[in-house]
Amino acid sequence: MSSMSFWSAGVLFLFKKGVKEAYATQKILEVKEPMFSNLRGYQIAGTNYAATAMQASSRSSRAIRPEGEGA
Repeated sequence: MSSMSFWSAGVLFLFKKGVKEAYATQKILEVKEPMFSNLRGYQIAGTNYAATAMQASSRSSRAIRPEGEGA
């Protein structure tokens, strides 16, 4: 059975030697700038949230028309 473990931000750098020894049979992937990985994740999540919130707002404002308009 295969297991996976995910390490993020700078923690892998701090424990790299021990992690490589403990997971010697596993492939360990590292990002170029691990200190910014959480930042980039939050930026992507925020951008996606803002886009969906704007779409929802646009749809709801089109559904509600003031009286006398479009009748």
